[in-house]
Amino acid sequence: MKRLFYLFLLFFISFKSFAEPGIDSLKTLLDNHKAEDSTRVLLLLKYGKASFFTKADSMMYYADEALRIAQKIKWPQGIADSYQLKGVSYSYVLSDPVNAIDYYQKALVANEPLKRKRFEWQTLANIALLYHDQEEYAQALSYYKKAKAILATLPDKSGEGRLLMNMGHLHFDMGHADEAMQDYQESLSISEKNGDSLATANVLNSIGYIFLQQKNYSNAKDYITRSIQMADLTGNEVTKASALVNMSLLKLQNKAFLQAEKYGKEGLELSKAVGNLQFQRQAWDALEKVYEQTGRYRLSLDAYKEYILLNDSLISSEKKKEITRKEMQFQFDKKRALDQAELKRQRTIKNALMGGAAFILLAALSGIVLYKKKRDAEGEKKEAEFKTLVSDTEMKALRAQMNPHFIFNSLNAIGDYMMKNNAKMADDYLKKFSALMRLVLENSEQKEVLLSDDIKALELYMELEALRLNHQFTFEIKTDDNIDIENTLVPPLLLQPFVENSIRHGLSAKEGPGHIRIQFKVEGDLLICNIEDNGIGIPNAVKKESFFPGIHKKSLGIKITQSRIHILNRHKKIPLASMKIHELKQGTNVEIKLPLALNF
Repeated sequence: MKRLFYLFLLFFISFKSFAEPGIDSLKTLLDNHKAEDSTRVLLLLKYGKASFFTKADSMMYYADEALRIAQKIKWPQGIADSYQLKGVSYSYVLSDPVNAIDYYQKALVANEPLKRKRFEWQTLANIALLYHDQEEYAQALSYYKKAKAILATLPDKSGEGRLLMNMGHLHFDMGHADEAMQDYQESLSISEKNGDSLATANVLNSIGYIFLQQKNYSNAKDYITRSIQMADLTGNEVTKASALVNMSLLKLQNKAFLQAEKYGKEGLELSKAVGNLQFQRQAWDALEKVYEQTGRYRLSLDAYKEYILLNDSLISSEKKKEITRKEMQFQFDKKRALDQAELKRQRTIKNALMGGAAFILLAALSGIVLYKKKRDAEGEKKEAEFKTLVSDTEMKALRAQMNPHFIFNSLNAIGDYMMKNNAKMADDYLKKFSALMRLVLENSEQKEVLLSDDIKALELYMELEALRLNHQFTFEIKTDDNIDIENTLVPPLLLQPFVENSIRHGLSAKEGPGHIRIQFKVEGDLLICNIEDNGIGIPNAVKKESFFPGIHKKSLGIKITQSRIHILNRHKKIPLASMKIHELKQGTNVEIKLPLALNF
């Protein structure tokens, strides 16, 4: 479940030790104490933590300097605390989760002989936050539970309310609304008792949102209203922006359109002020529905365009996170492989030295072992490169599945229908466009989808293009009787780039009616997909600077398809998948062969 409201992801580290004296006094003490001892390490750490609120970009400098001195004087506590501060800096200042987790783990190892339980649970909670932010929910929950178990053994429970709140956010993102509600209620009780107004406002909004999803509008209104009031009292504009948007959604459900519009506009302006694109997207979505249901179709269309633009930006952000998660996993695997390879290499060298010249046969065997290890290492390197290729191809495929020009062409077509007062055509076009966008976004998360869903997406795409081009072409999709489209699996939108090429380069320049014919059939263990058009053909398309394989330039979509087929063959171990493009007397035929995959 995607996060639909503001997550207050609090990192855990004690700031009480430097609340007094203030940051200016700390700087003075630091400048006056030049001796490289434990006192200077403490001052560096305190000032580094304090700089998070003033000059966050300098936090790493003080962490590094504290670590240097702590290691020089061999002070375990200073080393552990320095590692933790470096983890905080990498995570919340430099946005480098790979290095952040590495230093948090180093901090835990350094703290083991010290047995500081509070330090341990805070560091574990920080690691959980990183995994949560990268949507690695199982890992995040594991670390949260470890942190909570340690905190339960301590007499000082400070921080428990915010820990429970973050656990509630995690459970909500995992789709466990009941567990999230339990965490939130416990967090609310503790936060109100401790006077933690920032956490209280956020938890109230979170509970209200869950009630809104459950259609318990009375309770939703109560909690969201209290959240707005608490946010107003404390100047917490981020939480207030989210709560205003949630209130707009609530009023929309109750058909209170004037109030929904009021809260939506207020939430939108405040979301812009705090720079939160997610809240802006929700606000535009709510306003679009208000305008539509009150008959203001021009405003509804404008709001929908704003929603689509923000949605595209946020989708791009989600894909960047997906790349970061894959990079994290790759870096962890690579580091582990390198460490293991180094240990194996050292053992091999030690054994070879122990054997010496007296055991020539053993040396020869060792040489064979070394050769095998080198061969295996090269294999592991190639496998790592292949994984990188898979990640890169997946990302490019997701971006290529729905061309931005197609999106804006569609929106302009809707606008043109509106300008011509053809509300029915605008509504039909918008429904088809929304259905296609929903299918693409849903299918983009899957490696394989049902053939029936893929056919539906292709039909919607060609229907929209045919409408936009005033029915300049017709199309048909046929499947053999021996194909169960509800149980046959295919890579999502593998054929779409070729259909797009047929329309853009084959049919748009054709005089007279155009036609696209798509056929699916089974031959043995292969699914055969044919896309055929009666367009102007490849030679004429080349003259018009078309992009086909074998000509001077290649279509980006076709390049990606070739990479996807290559990856599919690597996974299947047998090169069954293939792609061929044939020139016809009139038009072009593309044949794609895929290993037959069934959903049972």
